[in-house]
Amino acid sequence: MRIHFFPAYGKVYFFSLLFSVATFGCLSAQNAPPSDTSDALWLRIETQLKQQPSDTSFQFILPLVRGHCGRDFGCLSQHYFNGMTKLERRFNLPAAIFVCEEIVKIAQAQGAVEEEAQARLNLCRFQDALGNTRLAAFNIENALRLFERAGNPRKVTLAKYWKVKISLRARKTGEGIPEMEALLGEAQMQNDTGMRIRIHNELMRLSQLAVQYGKMLEHLDALEALVKSNPLIEHGKRYLMLIAKGRGDLAWATENLASARDFYHDALLLSQAIPDHWIEIKCLQVLAEMEWELGNRPSAKSYLEQAHSLAGERHLDDLLTSSFRLKSEFAEAEGRYAEALESLKEKRKHEV
Repeated sequence: MRIHFFPAYGKVYFFSLLFSVATFGCLSAQNAPPSDTSDALWLRIETQLKQQPSDTSFQFILPLVRGHCGRDFGCLSQHYFNGMTKLERRFNLPAAIFVCEEIVKIAQAQGAVEEEAQARLNLCRFQDALGNTRLAAFNIENALRLFERAGNPRKVTLAKYWKVKISLRARKTGEGIPEMEALLGEAQMQNDTGMRIRIHNELMRLSQLAVQYGKMLEHLDALEALVKSNPLIEHGKRYLMLIAKGRGDLAWATENLASARDFYHDALLLSQAIPDHWIEIKCLQVLAEMEWELGNRPSAKSYLEQAHSLAGERHLDDLLTSSFRLKSEFAEAEGRYAEALESLKEKRKHEV
């Protein structure tokens, strides 16, 4: 049996889902700020961000928000959180970290334990996405301690979940499965459907990486049952997309190409509806490779061109690397050796 994995759950993929899937831990205690004042303030911040070099200080954000809010703790928290969320959505994680660290300072000054814990949980996610494992671990340890102090068992489970995820950066994948299963038991006892969905999704991923396809199927089925039985669940469509892609991964790994193609196509349509450009491009690339293996070369080339164009527009180097790899392989198979070599050079450039 051929084992074929796709880097759908690697660091960059996690980066692309920071806001969409990983934000159950955001500052739920805060209400969204009024859209008119918040948008106007954000427009000023965004304008200045565009005018300055990418490595500049983000210090200018603070007087803008303070000038708007004065010493109003609620206003400061809301607007910093709103700005952090917008920066995260734009993948400007260094700026999001800067703002989130200010939220920590405000929460500490006010003795707001749970608000500080929430902010440190967000810092953990951001630092992890940037590969700063030590800082991610530092923040999740602090978040866990603070959630325990606040007496919030659901958030304690959430912090434990992130602690296990961070620890797996330096451990074997399979080692995290028993710990995640224990956390699943905690979530079930707490009747926390959102946490159960999150953990089943992670266990699906870990089982795939550990080549435990039976367990992967179990968690796919459990995840789908939970999502479909809770139509109002937050990010429900996104989980349906991940389920479809997970079933596609499983079908291709077990050489059921016809089913795999159908599942990837379903995931592609959902990714376009949400939208999720990372999954959209990844599904297009997988469909291109699959159609090529099935001998459908025009279809394969069409999928690949769509993927390559979207990845280029968004300057996604990891995905461009995959596109140039496929371009090189397709060209070599058809005897277009000069094109194959050129694509290989481009692939190496984007790897760097």
